[in-house]
Amino acid sequence: MSEDLPYDEGVLTPEELSLERDSVDDLGENRFLVRSEGDDSSESSSAVLTDGRGERSEIGSDLADVPQPHAVDIALKVDGEVARHRASSSDVREVFAELLTWYATQLDDDLSPEATLRLMLEHADLER
Repeated sequence: MSEDLPYDEGVLTPEELSLERDSVDDLGENRFLVRSEGDDSSESSSAVLTDGRGERSEIGSDLADVPQPHAVDIALKVDGEVARHRASSSDVREVFAELLTWYATQLDDDLSPEATLRLMLEHADLER
């Protein structure tokens, strides 16, 4: 391609394709996250959570570094108490089942996770 030809709008220049830029994160295994201009995803990929006692923790701060392809990092506040759960696996079903079980256990100590989830689904408005 000749250097005198103008680039079409939306076509990246060779400099923009460089993986040595601040807007590129190396995720490993030849995977890269390339943020567009004005994208703050490197900062917004984690949330700082303050619990009722003023303690802070970063949720999702290093999920990109987890070697498994599926991972979750979640915080839940119930009755003023904050609980946090992280799970990762090669099997997305395993991560999802573990997340649901943990979540249901946090909501109600008296019911089994299955009963809690059943009640939640019965009363959830999924028609949105």
